[in-house]
Order: sequence, then structure tokens, then C-alpha cells
Amino acid sequence: MDFEKLIEEHTGKGMIEPDGLRLIAKGIELAVKWDGDWMVEIGTWNANSTAFIARCLKMLPTKRHRLYSIDAYERRTDGEPYPSPDLAANEATLRAWKVAGLVSLVAATSREAIEGQVPVGFSLVVIDGSHRYEDVAADLQLYGEELRPGGYLWLDDLKQPYVGVIQAAEEFLRWSPGWRVIERASQSVLVQKIEATCEPSP
Repeated sequence: MDFEKLIEEHTGKGMIEPDGLRLIAKGIELAVKWDGDWMVEIGTWNANSTAFIARCLKMLPTKRHRLYSIDAYERRTDGEPYPSPDLAANEATLRAWKVAGLVSLVAATSREAIEGQVPVGFSLVVIDGSHRYEDVAADLQLYGEELRPGGYLWLDDLKQPYVGVIQAAEEFLRWSPGWRVIERASQSVLVQKIEATCEPSP
């Protein structure tokens, strides 16, 4: 399936590089196998990637998909220099891209969301939230456990100065043998869960 037009339209409107968007699109195409599959995004920010994922879902031959996009909004504690996202602005962005009906914006921390605000058993999780080691490690562990076996996980910002993201990803892949790397982009990676359990690191 050709997602290049969508990639071109969303490049430069958010923080994900074109090859990262291309890798997300690949993950969507690989992950979605049935009508009604749902996905999770951690880190909505300005909803550009959210809209991109939803637009990719609209192109698929399967139907009735849903994307749950999680962000703590004004309760962010990651210390990032850019402004906190705005929920009303993100809702308007999704309406402008005509994908509001496919997306649930979840105003919560990722830990709060996985404890009951998003349904588990999703087919793809996109992790692009906090860059703190503790947060990334927790997201990989918690959402990796709830990802459907055979599902896919995409992680961004594997670059300097985000040493916490790099460390968390390296440890997760080293101590979680039930995963395999599908493809790497310039600063992101797509991996597949090939076993039913995600073992915690020792």
C-alpha cells in the first residue's frame, strides 16, 4: 500500500522524520489483520502523528479501527523544553484532517491509561512520549506486556541527546527474547512481539 502522499503531507508538521513516518506506516500495514483492530500511541503532542496514523488506518481494506492517543497534557513531568500540548487544539487538528471519529484522545499518563483507560490486546503501539529513562523503560514493559502476540511496537528518538531512550531500548531488547527487530530508521525502530510474554529485565 502506498502511504507516500500521507508521509509528504505530514513531514515537517511534527517531530518525526519522514523515514520514521514510513516505518510507522509499515507497522500499521503489518499489524492490522482484522476489522476492528485498535492501536495505541503514547505522546500525542500536536496530534500530527496521531492524524497520520489515523489517515493510514483509513486507507486499509479492513474497517472499524480505533486509535487511542495518550498524553498527560498540562500534567507532563518530563522536563522537555517545548510547550505542553493542548487538548482542544489537538481535537481541532483531528477534525481538520477528517479523522476525529477514528481517534480517542486520552488525557492521562501512560501508566494511568494502561490501568483501564485503553483496551489491552492492541496490535500496534507507537511510543514517542517522555524521554526519561524510567518512563521509557516503564512504557516498553507495560505496553509490551499488553500488546497482542504477533503485534508491533515502534519507538522513536533513538538518538543523542536522548540517552535515556537509547538505554531503555537496548535493555528491553537485550532482556526480552520474545521480540525481534523488523527494521530500523535513522532514529526509530520497529519490533515485533513473537512470544506471548514479555519478561522483565533482571
